[in-house]
Amino acid sequence: MEAKPDDFQPPKGKNRLRTFRITAVLTGLVVAILLPLGYYVSTSTSGSPQKLFAEIHGEDIPSDKGVLLKNTPGHSAQFASAMAFFREGNYEKALAGFTDLIKTGPENDTLACYMGITHLELKHSDTAVFWLEKSLSFKRSGFISEKAEIYLGLAYVLKGDFPRANDIFNAIAANEKHTYHNEAIKAEARLLRYIEREEE
Repeated sequence: MEAKPDDFQPPKGKNRLRTFRITAVLTGLVVAILLPLGYYVSTSTSGSPQKLFAEIHGEDIPSDKGVLLKNTPGHSAQFASAMAFFREGNYEKALAGFTDLIKTGPENDTLACYMGITHLELKHSDTAVFWLEKSLSFKRSGFISEKAEIYLGLAYVLKGDFPRANDIFNAIAANEKHTYHNEAIKAEARLLRYIEREEE
């Protein structure tokens, strides 16, 4: 006699245990396949500004080496110490020193610039933008101003504001006398290639 759907009984004993084991194995396989896929999707989208930042910072705009103390007359021992940490790549200690100094020299464009670059090296994009824009707000021409401009573009890349970053790189690339003219040309080209790939 053919079994009807209403006559179905769940497996008992060994059959039930075997069914449970098979279900557990299949569930494990599904999780093992989907978890890495989900991680890849999330990092490939949300992590894209960080990846582009790393490419531009690594290839086109290398880490700043700090200012030479002979070019900053009247510097304090505290400034020298903070800059030494910065040059070593010890950005946490450098930031602590620059933060103390900025309290007594809030109108110092060099300090504001290095506050911004240090925050950028620590991947604090919003704070980096704040300090680099503050450095530029003093409207002083020269090397520090040009340094603040190029790193501000890089900070906007990290922040994911590609149009703003492109505007900055484009303006610098158009000025052949700018200290970072060549770096801006390369950074802008890499940024535009990235944007084109994203739009495909």
